Amino acid sequence: MSADSNHASPFHRRLTRVVRCALRAAFTWGVAAIVLSGAWQAGATPPGDQANRPNAVESPRTPARAGTVPSSPRAPEAGTTPAEPGHAAYPPTGSASELRLLAAESLAAGRPMVVMFSLRGCPWCDALRREHFAGLIAAQQQLGILAVEVDMTDSRAFASPQQVPTPASLRADSPRDLSRHYRVRLAPTVLFLGPQGEVADRLVGYGSPDFFGAYLEQRIAQARSALQASQRTPTQ
Repeated sequence: MSADSNHASPFHRRLTRVVRCALRAAFTWGVAAIVLSGAWQAGATPPGDQANRPNAVESPRTPARAGTVPSSPRAPEAGTTPAEPGHAAYPPTGSASELRLLAAESLAAGRPMVVMFSLRGCPWCDALRREHFAGLIAAQQQLGILAVEVDMTDSRAFASPQQVPTPASLRADSPRDLSRHYRVRLAPTVLFLGPQGEVADRLVGYGSPDFFGAYLEQRIAQARSALQASQRTPTQ
């Protein structure tokens, strides 16, 4: 029996060495994984953090925050200083002076309002307008919405509609007051409004150009569904 034990010892010793090597390798890989994980958490941007760091410009009335593009010096408010020769009015999508009237008529017909708040000199606003919002304005009748862009620093007063009452969601004196009412601080920001206020989640910044069109369609569908549901619900 002693001979058999001595005969098996070399095999057992080799097996022990193999097991020890495997355990050392597993331990080394485990430590490496922990170190790399800690480095990612300390220095890398988490996947969901892009929502907190949008491609946007800060409103001139608030200090800049991390992740935003510094805004250009504030231009004279629209309507107070004539435009320089060769310079187009801003925003290029037209005046918002009739916004109240258009919104009242559209909301009464069950069409949600899509409002883009922008700033002069904002590169992300220009990109969003060029790639998505200009087409949205052109197709607003077919989409069953009212789409309008406003300068969030514009202090010109909205025209007061006489034919229909002003919706509660637009009880502000100017685009600037409207942006303050909804606490819009970054440009571009897109709101989806019904008669009483926001009816879909807002879109802040232009951080995902490839997916923005899908987000826009989703929010418009959400806004239309909310308005249709409110019209079916009896008023208490």
